[in-house]
Amino acid sequence: RVGLEVEGEWRIRPALTITGNAMWMRARIAAYTDAATGTTYRNVPPLLSPAVLANLQGAWRVRDRVAVTARVRHSARAFLANDGNPALTAPSFTLFDGGGSVALGRYTIRVQADNLFNGQAYTGGYTDGTTRYFFPVARRTIVGSLVLTF
Repeated sequence: RVGLEVEGEWRIRPALTITGNAMWMRARIAAYTDAATGTTYRNVPPLLSPAVLANLQGAWRVRDRVAVTARVRHSARAFLANDGNPALTAPSFTLFDGGGSVALGRYTIRVQADNLFNGQAYTGGYTDGTTRYFFPVARRTIVGSLVLTF
């Protein structure tokens, strides 16, 4: 494996911050022998190792007790087997999330919405050699919470 990872934060103003991280990687398996078929594959990408992962988030404190966040997540395609077959991959995806919070005395109300636009995405999966099977990311998910500070 060889790659590059960067992470950063930019405080544009005291109430506005942008954070993010990104990773680019080139990973290869020198030789892999499939136990079921006896076939040896050389110089192939390892399964479930996307070449690019990236996250970008903005946080804005609208008022002293009100905050809003927005986030974008991206993953490149990932192979589902160690044979380098491009037909047996989990596709790349980009998802958008958002949230907010309001502090009211000892209470904070938080709302987080993941996959805001109902994007189709898969965190991984597997293959039987001919068919792809995926582990899907949940459709739009909204979670609310009440935090009590004491």
